Amino acid sequence: MQRDYESMIVLRADLPEAGIKEQLEKLTKILEAEGATVRGVHEWGLRELAYLVKKERRGFYALLEYSGEASALLELERQMKLSDAVLRYVSVRQEHPVEVAAPAETASASTEAAAPSAADAAVTATEPATTEPEAPAPATPEAVPAVDTAAASESKA
Repeated sequence: MQRDYESMIVLRADLPEAGIKEQLEKLTKILEAEGATVRGVHEWGLRELAYLVKKERRGFYALLEYSGEASALLELERQMKLSDAVLRYVSVRQEHPVEVAAPAETASASTEAAAPSAADAAVTATEPATTEPEAPAPATPEAVPAVDTAAASESKA
């Protein structure tokens, strides 16, 4: 059964531009060999990582959109797992095709239509809505009774 997928991939930042293009072409050829249709390859560029990943502080982000069988996804993820150029990846099945735009770099682009990114939309589309009650607020110092540590240690002795 053909399904729509998107995979966010973080490549090593020290790859030259030709190396990045080569890696993305390799991944699209893997998908096409498995019978998938690649709808788009979006290069989001070099970005700082929130934390070190395989001793790297920066990574090149790319988003692949494609339709295909689950076997195409499994083969793509297997190849990404084996590749030294790929730092991290995440693949999400889309319930409905989502229009993907490059991340906004300027304030004018962000003030236009405030639509969520494709990755956010795909994740929120696949997650069920939860109506769990909020956690109770943490105790304030006034609500916690004071403990006399000197008296407590004397009573133990």
